[in-house]
Amino acid sequence: MRRGRRILLAAAGAVAGLGLVVGGLVSPTESREPTRLPDVATLQMGVCPVQGASGDLVGGTTPGARVRMLAESTAVSATAPITAPVIVTQNQASGVLPPGVNLSSPTGRSFAACSEPASTSAVQVPDPSVADLLLVNPDKTQAVVNLALSSVNGSLTTAGSRGLTIPPGQVRVVPISVLAPGSDPVTVVQTATQGRVVMVSRTIDGAVDQLAATQPAAEVVLPGIVAGSTSTRLVLGNPGETRTQVTVKAMNGRGEYVPVGTENVTVDAQSSVQLDLTGALEGEATSLHLTADQPIVATAEVRVGNDTAMVGSAPLAPVITDIPASGVVQVANPNPQPVTVQVTSGSRTTRVRVPASGAAGTVVQAGQVVTLSSGLPIAAASIIANSGVAVQPLRGAVQQSNEVQIDQDPRLG
Repeated sequence: MRRGRRILLAAAGAVAGLGLVVGGLVSPTESREPTRLPDVATLQMGVCPVQGASGDLVGGTTPGARVRMLAESTAVSATAPITAPVIVTQNQASGVLPPGVNLSSPTGRSFAACSEPASTSAVQVPDPSVADLLLVNPDKTQAVVNLALSSVNGSLTTAGSRGLTIPPGQVRVVPISVLAPGSDPVTVVQTATQGRVVMVSRTIDGAVDQLAATQPAAEVVLPGIVAGSTSTRLVLGNPGETRTQVTVKAMNGRGEYVPVGTENVTVDAQSSVQLDLTGALEGEATSLHLTADQPIVATAEVRVGNDTAMVGSAPLAPVITDIPASGVVQVANPNPQPVTVQVTSGSRTTRVRVPASGAAGTVVQAGQVVTLSSGLPIAAASIIANSGVAVQPLRGAVQQSNEVQIDQDPRLG
């Protein structure tokens, strides 16, 4: 979040916070020695790249979940503040991996997603002058990464962007302001020639704001643009070799429409563009549905009052199972027909009707496993609005990892 920003829309509770989503639509401090146990197959693994900030791990006490330090096999308490990079694992087939760390500071809020390392991924940097990249290597072998940067002026050829080494269990900080001087948005694609990494864009301007890398796709949904926003900027990146045409549609409780100024959007090869949607969205709770003829990357930078949130893409899936950090969830339906979403939250099951090519909101139990089932691909995000604003994209189908967990602390549950 940016210096001095405070959210002007206070969330007194989950029901009150629902207005941010639908605008009135229906409905480790203790030191301990870990116990060394035989190797246990890990079904899911994620890296939570917390650095220069502090927060609480969402879903850390979920059955089957374990937490350990990045650089060593030391288990840490899932209920203690997370102040450094950690690895979370899930060893139960029916378990849910903790999704991330809810970061907070006196000047803002952010969400640090726990991501699986990848040999290639892409992330956007809305303002390189106040940002850097975190490259995290969770493995036991060295990783070597090449970075490809593109701006509004096309591909950037910069010294120091190739052959970056990240030692085992370490984080490398890359100052983007050196590689891409200025404040125009930049899209970064990392390709590992050895190993794999988790890449995060981090904005530091009084507070810390993080954005997780993703995979470029020809269809992208950005749920979670909150009601009352006073500024919304959409950043589009084309990492491909040819120009692409992008269709931009806004979805709300009445359906979809093409925002003014986005009727004919093209993005040159290996370039990024920025679109100001502030006037077109009119401060309404909105999800964005983007389609292109080749894979793209997209991020929305949304300001509410004096606070800013980075809205990243959420996966499309007929069933979404995750642990929202907040009780307020926005559901996006990019399908040409309405869907009824069954929402299971704890022992409670409700249904929410989402209009064709539209969006709707619902209230769930924060910090508990929530399942959204619709029969058709949907996307969703949790809106975190408490002493700041942040957006947590919710995950779809569980993906399994071949990683092995070797350290457990039985007192962590």
